[in-house]
Amino acid sequence: MYDEFKTQDLDTLKIIQNDKKFGSIFGGNVQILEILLAKKDINLQAQDLQKIAGIFEGLERIKENSQLSKS
Repeated sequence: MYDEFKTQDLDTLKIIQNDKKFGSIFGGNVQILEILLAKKDINLQAQDLQKIAGIFEGLERIKENSQLSKS
């Protein structure tokens, strides 16, 4: 009866179960969730990884600065 909602992926199942708590629109469509959460083979070069690390370091600094200013 509810075969379309059967999934083997625990992450997808958790999202489906908690979807309405957070106002998400994806929990009702298992296929979209599985596409979004599917593991992808991404080949990144060392230079790309350094750029990504720089972005996250910058985001972390912004987060730290915004937390300090709220205190």
